[in-house]
Amino acid sequence: MRPRNVKGKRWGRADGSQRYVENLIWRQFQNAVRKLLHEPALPSGLEPNEYLVARVRRLTRYENYLKQQLKVTTPSREQRAEDKAAAVGDIEELPIGPDILLVSNFVWSKLIKDLSKRPGQLRSISHRAFEELIAHLFEEFGYLVELTSQTRDGGRDIIAIRNAEVDCKYLIECKHPRTEAKIGIATIRELFAVKVDEKATKAILATTSYLTRDAQLFVERHKWELEAHDFDGVMEWVRTVGAKRIR
Repeated sequence: MRPRNVKGKRWGRADGSQRYVENLIWRQFQNAVRKLLHEPALPSGLEPNEYLVARVRRLTRYENYLKQQLKVTTPSREQRAEDKAAAVGDIEELPIGPDILLVSNFVWSKLIKDLSKRPGQLRSISHRAFEELIAHLFEEFGYLVELTSQTRDGGRDIIAIRNAEVDCKYLIECKHPRTEAKIGIATIRELFAVKVDEKATKAILATTSYLTRDAQLFVERHKWELEAHDFDGVMEWVRTVGAKRIR
């Protein structure tokens, strides 16, 4: 049962509960990112799905900012060799504290946690946010991930590569239909053709919808080269990563 508020203190502050601390860190991080990006606070009254989309977009802008700062402020190896007095690492060259990189990971943890509790939000986020989510999940699974351009993806949105005992290359196509229409066999065949043309290990379809019967049968016939994860399958990925973070 949730404890009562202590007079003059917010819930959780008195006993230092983990939930209260996490929410406090989240609020502080939001304010820090907003100031770094010179952006206004999110308007009040947003629906949960709108709030989630806004946070994903802000996270993307923040990550782009970090990448740009790394390019600008990180010295090359030659420069570091010439200036032996500057014995600092790349991360220490950033204009913000090195622990801020860990907080970026905390943001994704927050989003994964939200989706685990409210699966319906998966259909509410934008298509690009869905692509970014799938890319992040595969990074958590241990893959090197490339998220392709929105305008020219070549029939696949994400390239995931793993170099282990056996090297593999997966092509991932994300489908986030605005309606409840199922994914038909034409989409599956096109993805399979891209996989064959690029000589990838396997092609994977990730969607917030479901597959038609013909599409399911096509995937089953080519199960060693083709895989499809519908709404339930994607949510299983989300819960797997969420459970991994809790441990």
